[in-house]
Amino acid sequence: YYFKMHNSIYLPEELVVESFNSSGANFINSEMSYAASLDEEYQNEKYLNRLMVELAYRLGIDLSHENSGSNLDIAENDYMYKLGINGTTEHKENINIYVELLKPQEDLKIPGNTYIDSIDHNGNIEIDTEANVTGEEYRGGDIILSIKGSEPDGRLQDIGKIAEDVFKKYNIKPEFNCFIAGYFEGKLDHGRMNEVCKSVFHTVEAKKVEGIFKKDLISVSAYSPAISDYIEVNGNRVNIYIAFRYSTYDKKTYVWVGTPEIFN
Repeated sequence: YYFKMHNSIYLPEELVVESFNSSGANFINSEMSYAASLDEEYQNEKYLNRLMVELAYRLGIDLSHENSGSNLDIAENDYMYKLGINGTTEHKENINIYVELLKPQEDLKIPGNTYIDSIDHNGNIEIDTEANVTGEEYRGGDIILSIKGSEPDGRLQDIGKIAEDVFKKYNIKPEFNCFIAGYFEGKLDHGRMNEVCKSVFHTVEAKKVEGIFKKDLISVSAYSPAISDYIEVNGNRVNIYIAFRYSTYDKKTYVWVGTPEIFN
């Protein structure tokens, strides 16, 4: 599941950060992902270039030819054409931007001689290809953006706002998912896990909806009015999760705090 971004004062990733920080866990990693269908205009090469390159530029990927850390990927099969930009920011975040366009019944061959031509994002960057990417020749498209590794010290919130600003500029309303992973030393007993859950949910005034208890995983879902959007699970509103898993190898209890759902 994903949920749609909202226009409330707090972004969902900000609330996830506050919730995670209240858990007392040590930070390991984070991930934010955005997914949206593309209108017909963005199935045009000109608009597609602008959208993808502005996202890459604003999020901090160096698109210069000299930077071996960024890549442009192109792939195709009988049903779709896929274009991707990926790279690492100076903050060590991994950024992946992918667009998938569905082909028509008549197969259109996309040559692989694609490259980034410039690093000026003001309309001068072009992802050059000999393919004729137009709305008439594709049946639909999607864009997927994932951001991994932002630390919950302000950077995660900042980069989330950048992504939202770009999508808003292009009138794209993506569905959103975010989680932060951390750990506690040793094995947490059920009493300690319960304390962590209460602290996390109290931060966003959330009420528990249901819990899943398995041999190696404990997951608890809740609903918070502080997060304006939600998903429905078995008829109940849900928009924040916390999960625990103990590793006998590491002798650590791993924890994930996410919205609207951690494992999708």
